[in-house]
Amino acid sequence: MKTFHSLASLFWASAASMIVLLGASGCSGRSKQATAREATREAIRLMAEQYPQATLQDVYKSFYQNRFGPGHMIADKAAFAAWSHQELEMAAADTIENPYYEMLGADGHYVRVYLRCVNEGLLPEETLMQAFLRSAEEYKAPEAATPWADEWQEIAFAGREMGVPCADSVLTELNEAAKLERAVHHSREYHNAYHPHYRVIAREIFDKEIRPLIEQKK
Repeated sequence: MKTFHSLASLFWASAASMIVLLGASGCSGRSKQATAREATREAIRLMAEQYPQATLQDVYKSFYQNRFGPGHMIADKAAFAAWSHQELEMAAADTIENPYYEMLGADGHYVRVYLRCVNEGLLPEETLMQAFLRSAEEYKAPEAATPWADEWQEIAFAGREMGVPCADSVLTELNEAAKLERAVHHSREYHNAYHPHYRVIAREIFDKEIRPLIEQKK
């Protein structure tokens, strides 16, 4: 049986290769579009492999976070800081072992860094918090070529074609959320199975400041 660690490594390596494909120069518009669809399907496949209880709602969340980052989470900084410390304690008491980090979406503009990195002494709490705040306030992913609602339709079509579960009523809610560019929570199935506790960090900040610390100590 594959562990979260091995699956996370597989996800990171495979997704990195998708980024290379997406960034390849000299491609026609049609071939770039086909490559983007391939990258989307690969990201969904890897997510379904690592998280069998994931639904299309969780796919939405991953791709949404990759497009918009964590800015929507810090409207009230004081409330977030209080909740953040409480969540850290919840993660410390959790027996489910999530990966240390994982790339979001198909092209990895943002990364989820799990709070186990803090609880296991790989990252100082303040370092992760500041990286998160800077990711929310200072960093923006490259501007997308299509509206989020249109991008989501492509993602949803791929997910359903690949057998990712989603009730029709939930899909309707996700489509409406996409039109409003609104974030969603993880599905109940995902939350109950994996107890996700993480911070969304801009890939640029993660690569330069966070990943080296984790890899040095783990």
